[in-house]
Amino acid sequence: PPAMMVDPDKFFSRAGVASLVALTAVGLHLWHLRRRRLFPHPQVLLFGDSLTQWGMNPDIKGWGLTMADWYIRRADVINRGMSGYNSRWALELIPLVLREIPRPPVLATVWLGANDAADAKLNPRQHVPVNEYAENLRGIIQELRKASAGVAVVVITPPPVNAKMWHQACQDKFGSVTSSPDRTTAKVARYASAARTVAKEQNCALVDLWAGEWTIDPDTHLSDGLHLNGEGNELVSRAVRWAITCRFPRLVPNDENLPFIYPAHGVIDPVHYQRFFR
Repeated sequence: PPAMMVDPDKFFSRAGVASLVALTAVGLHLWHLRRRRLFPHPQVLLFGDSLTQWGMNPDIKGWGLTMADWYIRRADVINRGMSGYNSRWALELIPLVLREIPRPPVLATVWLGANDAADAKLNPRQHVPVNEYAENLRGIIQELRKASAGVAVVVITPPPVNAKMWHQACQDKFGSVTSSPDRTTAKVARYASAARTVAKEQNCALVDLWAGEWTIDPDTHLSDGLHLNGEGNELVSRAVRWAITCRFPRLVPNDENLPFIYPAHGVIDPVHYQRFFR
């Protein structure tokens, strides 16, 4: 049979594309290695909705700030709380977050459900059915483990709400939005139950804000019926640290588990100090 003819332009075009793909892959690999050298601290990811986003607010003693202080010089606490988000949107977001942060997290908190639990008729934009909410939580946990097989995950239940206070806050802020509250404790309770189930089946630590000493009191721990006040933030920060201490003691910040990344000033030789930074 006659020899098969190869179009040189097509051949070199394909070869060029293959080479470009290979070089890009190598470049990305080197970039990730460089990022790990530039950002040597382990990463702690706080992921959720406004209850997480507002956790960095010093005016209300944000629980995320307490976490950052707990891990100072030992790990970098990254807050990716997104006000108004439900679990459906968060599931789409988590892969982007995991690509954006300097390195895969060693620890992640997942706190969603406060917006999913909005009434389907009064607030269909944010509402997510409870069964889908549970599946979304599973998906988020799986994405975290895909990025970092050994990641420790803490699931936090959506807290009880003060429906009357929240309805009044919405009227004060937005005008007359709905004739009745779009969040109630009875509705949120179903999502908290789903969070417990998912945490157990996925072998995650659980912070249950409905039981025991970590119970959120809607009358005293909330600023507007939905979001935490200073007292509520202090309770959550203690609860999260307790969960980490009990379930993931290797991630408790101390000199044995997570030593300072850079030398403490007391060990630096004042004469030959350069050797400590090279």
